[in-house]
Amino acid sequence: MKKYIVILFIGLISGQMFAQVDRSKAPAPGPAPKISLGKYESFVLKNGLKVIVVSNHKLPVVSYNLVVDADPVLEGNKAGYVELFGQLLSRGTKSRSKNQIDEEVDLIGADFSTSSSGAYGKSLKRHHEKLLALMADVIINPSFTQSEFDKVVKQLLDGLSTVKTDANMIADNLINRSAYGKSHPYGDVATDSTVAKISLDDIRNYYTQNFMPNISYLAVVGDVTKEEVQPLIEKYFGSWAKGTPAKSKLTAPQPPSSVQIVMNDRAGSAQSTIRIVYPIQNKIGDPDFIRLRLLNNILGGGATARLFMNLREKHGYTYGAYSSITADKHVGLFTASADVRTEVTDSAIYQFIYELNKISTQGVTEEELTNTKNELTGKFAIGLENPQTVATFAINIDRYKLPKDYYSNYLTTLNAITLEEVNEVAKKYILPYNFYLVIVGDRSAVEKKIMKYDSDEKITFLDHFAAPAAELKAVPSGVTLQTVIDKYLTTLGGKDKISKISDIIMKGKLSGQFGVLDITSIYKTPYKKFETIFMSGSLVQKDVFDGTQGKTDGMQGGRPYDAEALKDAKVNASLVFESEMDQLGVQGTLLGIDLLDGKDAYKVQYVMPSGKKSFCWYSVKTNLLMKTSTIEKTEQGSMEVVNYPSDYREVNGVLFPFTVKTMFGDVYYDTIEINTGVKDDVFNTK
Repeated sequence: MKKYIVILFIGLISGQMFAQVDRSKAPAPGPAPKISLGKYESFVLKNGLKVIVVSNHKLPVVSYNLVVDADPVLEGNKAGYVELFGQLLSRGTKSRSKNQIDEEVDLIGADFSTSSSGAYGKSLKRHHEKLLALMADVIINPSFTQSEFDKVVKQLLDGLSTVKTDANMIADNLINRSAYGKSHPYGDVATDSTVAKISLDDIRNYYTQNFMPNISYLAVVGDVTKEEVQPLIEKYFGSWAKGTPAKSKLTAPQPPSSVQIVMNDRAGSAQSTIRIVYPIQNKIGDPDFIRLRLLNNILGGGATARLFMNLREKHGYTYGAYSSITADKHVGLFTASADVRTEVTDSAIYQFIYELNKISTQGVTEEELTNTKNELTGKFAIGLENPQTVATFAINIDRYKLPKDYYSNYLTTLNAITLEEVNEVAKKYILPYNFYLVIVGDRSAVEKKIMKYDSDEKITFLDHFAAPAAELKAVPSGVTLQTVIDKYLTTLGGKDKISKISDIIMKGKLSGQFGVLDITSIYKTPYKKFETIFMSGSLVQKDVFDGTQGKTDGMQGGRPYDAEALKDAKVNASLVFESEMDQLGVQGTLLGIDLLDGKDAYKVQYVMPSGKKSFCWYSVKTNLLMKTSTIEKTEQGSMEVVNYPSDYREVNGVLFPFTVKTMFGDVYYDTIEINTGVKDDVFNTK
């Protein structure tokens, strides 16, 4: 019945030069500074585990970072099990339960986590042996119990519900599927249905086939020496049995032969998430690797790069525009990205293509190259101050079969790169007319304007999880917005019973990624609303509207409704806004029949008094509300707030949804009461 929303080095150095300087020219680069990578020692266990030790005695701290260099696996219709494996790895061993592991970590004040590619731990030196023993037990003796498996599956499913509302996560799914394809592991996209197919055996099999010492590295960094840790590592990791790792036959994804637009329709969105992507062959140590770093820094590596200066500084389309060229052992990715206002989507795409074409055909300037060399030299030198960097370099030398002096000579190699070499890689790798144009945005507002950029003028529309999006079907003859609303109100209990409701009190709990929250919602005619969210007895948020004024309070303090919120406040405080749209100034349009979770639903667009668009889906079969969607503005940008009401139960002759799935978890209402005589002072906004 309601729309349920759960809210939740720069240094300035000034001075005066005493000599005359020609500021019209960039300073010539000096000789590459000599690099001292810092000392590290290494050894290999009999089982093949390669160990890197970087001693650093500035602080009494030791960290262990285990990296398992397994080939990526194609998960297919069970996408998600590799991620589940990484989460499940630390949730119990043959001798320790998850609670015992957590207690031991807390007792020594350590950091500890696992992932699908290894584990990381950090503690004070006096506890490092305990941490090492714990890590080894987790890696060598995982229990993989059904009860813990069920818990991580639920957590993953809760996380997938967030994907449906986050434009960047949606874009990531579309990028993976478009750039790599279904036949490559990087193209896997986890969904509710793929996760449902995963069994505990899949987790165990992945461990057996991919987790073994002879393809692993253990980096030890901190207040220890090789002589101290080698006996301990042999003691705790020496029993880890070596094996034969699974090998993947990986194809090499190629860029498209032309521009192909892939879009997710985020109806009502105030901005478009734009990503220009294509696969690229780029590994650490390749001849063009450092040249590509220089090139990307000039194109889109920061706030002084070409994309930023064009799309933000010159045109004001976005807060920032960037590019990246990832290096990967198997296949890398070129990406150019920005989140722009919906109305300038097509103009922003034009400027992206302009800059890609310009740098590809005209190259870069000597000044840009010199400045970028200086910048990357500084970043490299600063990075060396971190001992973890030294360990990473040592691992890379072995993983990528690099020369032993690769990083010692890194800056010499960087500074020796010529303008001609950078411009050559620009021609080779920057493809202004061969890419996937991924857009998450309002289809109705941008489709016609961007169609010209697609080579065959056929945009591919995908859903949140990169599956083909169902097109809206036409409604049968005689079905109108009014008939849909009338059937909905009748199914709820009828207009007469709804009109006799004077107040509603709803109490329940939100169970999700933030734990368990207590929620209370109170509504009273005409247009009064009171909502609170508590966590462990502490107020998280309070929202009150007295029919005229509104206020929101929370952990960050209180603030009155702004002008836009006030325009829509009566709609949000209405008991059933569909029953009084004319009085509230809400306009609706029946868009068609949509396929929602395999079921037909009438999709309706509502335009609120503020002009904001909201969407509702009403079941063709039951007439009940199945889903709501609204684009809300936040400090981080626009966010789609999606809710799925279900479990309708009768209260005094009127149906109410007792369960609402939200982006933050599931809301379960314990009690819903109507006409209890709620007093007006509940809605005090002062």
